[in-house]
Amino acid sequence: LRSAVAARTDKLDRYAPGMTWTAVFAYRGKQRHLDLALDAIVPPDHLAFSGAGPNLGGTLSIDLIEMAPSRTRVVVKLEIKPRTEAMIDELTTLPLASQPGGRWHYSVGIDVAARLIEVISGQPLGDFLRDRLFDPLGMVDTGFGVPDSELGRLAAMYGLPDLVGENYSAVQLVEAALSGFNERIDVSGTYPTGTPEIFNRGGLGLFSTIGDYLRFAQMLANEGVLDGERIIGRKTLELMHSNHLPDGLMPWELLGQYSPGMGFGLGSRVVLDPAQTGGTGSVGEYGWAGAAKTYYWVDPAEELVGIFMSQYMTGVLSPDRDMRSLTYQAIID
Repeated sequence: LRSAVAARTDKLDRYAPGMTWTAVFAYRGKQRHLDLALDAIVPPDHLAFSGAGPNLGGTLSIDLIEMAPSRTRVVVKLEIKPRTEAMIDELTTLPLASQPGGRWHYSVGIDVAARLIEVISGQPLGDFLRDRLFDPLGMVDTGFGVPDSELGRLAAMYGLPDLVGENYSAVQLVEAALSGFNERIDVSGTYPTGTPEIFNRGGLGLFSTIGDYLRFAQMLANEGVLDGERIIGRKTLELMHSNHLPDGLMPWELLGQYSPGMGFGLGSRVVLDPAQTGGTGSVGEYGWAGAAKTYYWVDPAEELVGIFMSQYMTGVLSPDRDMRSLTYQAIID
């Protein structure tokens, strides 16, 4: 989009004819059914802010499992590690979570956006990210795999059963949390270190370090440049981190939790009203979190970057919020 090869309002089939969806979940009263998608060809910006992407977990995963049980494991549970192209081919056989633009839904739309990058650039996603982002930023430890010589540096995972692991459901995760489960868990089956040429996805799969991620976040805070290397234009970043949700779709909801005071940009949440969020911060602050209690935020008003890294899968505690509060309490100028 920054290179003017594609526009936000273009339809996906202009670049990838197979990226169309014809069915969408709908309700008549309490009765669930499939309906025709009013616009089967989703525009790219809907993918980036997860506005109407194909379904991923959340409240509608039960719908998918019940209505299309033979085809949902790959999408809802993410139990296979295909190339992005193969995953998208599977996704197009499943219904959208809502009519395009009809609601905000946390989805695998970012994976579809990753496939769009591959089609337009002619490069596998991992190669594109390395050439355009990781190498220019000096992110030497970031990629879709970990060399055997570096496996000793790989942090162990603790907490609940694997969020996308085989035979685990949302109910089981809640039960594990309530029972105080806190053990070391093996996630090598769902986050493999040795197949970067296969397991590369838009929404998960990268391995990195605090140092590398700090360089990435600092580049964002510096309006797209770091150590003299321009990665992205200032106005493009402003567009990405502006709210793209209309008033009727806010506050957005994720796994039953609403986020008042926050909008959503092209890839991350953005603060519109700090008081409504229930915490400290600034208008325009943006960021996102990971399943294993990883979290980053950028506060342009305070010229501040925050990074919290742990490896604790889907815990119910929120130490990242405590870190945010302590960080803002420390600002005294």
